[in-house]
Amino acid sequence: MEGIHIKPQRYYRWALLILIFMGISIYFYFNNPAATLYPPCPFLYLSGYYCPGCGTSRAFHQLLHGNIINAFNLNPLMVICIPLVAYLFVCILEPKVMRKCSISRYIFNTTFLKIMFGIILVYWIARNIKFYPFILLAP
Repeated sequence: MEGIHIKPQRYYRWALLILIFMGISIYFYFNNPAATLYPPCPFLYLSGYYCPGCGTSRAFHQLLHGNIINAFNLNPLMVICIPLVAYLFVCILEPKVMRKCSISRYIFNTTFLKIMFGIILVYWIARNIKFYPFILLAP
C-alpha cells in the first residue's frame, strides 16, 4: 500500500490522552472530592479567597454522575468552557481540523486569549465578592 502514510505518533498521542482522561474520570467517578480526604485548594488555604478553579474537581465529579446543575453551581466557568477546551484539544492534536475550521483562526489569536484572560480575572474577582448575586459564584 504505497499511497497510505499513517503517522503512528498522532495515534499514540490520542491514545495517551484518552487513557489519561479515562483514568482521571474513573478516579473522580468513584471518589467524591467533597467526601474524601482530598487536598484543599492551595490558594484558598493560604489566602482565604476562591481561585477560578475552586470547585472544579467536585464539579467534574457531579458531571460524571449527570448532575449538570450541581456542577454548574460549583464552578460555572468550568462547565461553560468544556466545549471550548475539548475543541482546543482536538485542534492541538489534529492539525487538519484546525486548518479546515474557520473558527480556529479566531480562537488561536492574541485578542481571544486576552479576552479569555479578562473573563477569568473578572470571574476570579466576582466569585470573592460577598454580596448577592456574586455569592452564587462561590463553590
